Amino acid sequence: MAKFSHHDYDLTLMVWESWFNDPIYNMEILRDTSTDKNYPGWENPRYTALLKAADDEIDIEKRREYLRMAEDIVLEELPIIPVINRNSPCLQKEYLKGLLFSPTGQVEFKYISIEDKDF
Repeated sequence: MAKFSHHDYDLTLMVWESWFNDPIYNMEILRDTSTDKNYPGWENPRYTALLKAADDEIDIEKRREYLRMAEDIVLEELPIIPVINRNSPCLQKEYLKGLLFSPTGQVEFKYISIEDKDF
């Protein structure tokens, strides 16, 4: 992690997963160089301004547009390059009911039940 923090690398691989279903969670990393997870050390004033506008916006569609424009800046300048979209395949027995998956892939066991299974 020390090399990450000091930008002492040419190319590196890291894993970052969302904890909630909102693009700001991932986009926040590159907001500015003061954030501790901005490992590329990249900063763009227009990107920062768009994230701020999204933070202040209450209209969902306008907020989404600000975030899309900010994403376009990242895709143009490429301070990071997403290369893997991990998924978690899961098998489920037909008698297990109520198993839920969050939009971020977390498994929710709160409502599960076993139905019609002979033990």
